[in-house]
Amino acid sequence: MNYITMLRKSAFLENVNKLWGNESMNKTEIYKGLRNKFGDECQIIVAIEELAELQKELTKLLRCNSNLEAIAEEMADVEIMLEQLKMMFNNQKAVAAIKNKKLHRTVDLIINSPSERFIKKMIDGIENLDINKI
Repeated sequence: MNYITMLRKSAFLENVNKLWGNESMNKTEIYKGLRNKFGDECQIIVAIEELAELQKELTKLLRCNSNLEAIAEEMADVEIMLEQLKMMFNNQKAVAAIKNKKLHRTVDLIINSPSERFIKKMIDGIENLDINKI
């Protein structure tokens, strides 16, 4: 992690801690506070950085140098930034609808995959096999 990233994380955490001091604040208010403090452009940069850090940890995992705690930490950072991005672009409902559509499409792909269709044809072929024609 470079020095600028460390400073950004440090400032980010310091401000989050200040915001958490107000116990009546919820996550939405905290995210708004972060956006107001740092600006949307900066938060987009932080989101990109967090995605890259998660990518790095997952790559390390594939190289058999796993650190599950680091992966969990980066996943949490990415989720926080994704929530801010959804607020920033005001597309929470659209993202939820697209996720739902993609999950259903994935299930359909699994159920109707070529291998599944092949197996069904084989079974149907065996069931309809006329032994007298062999």
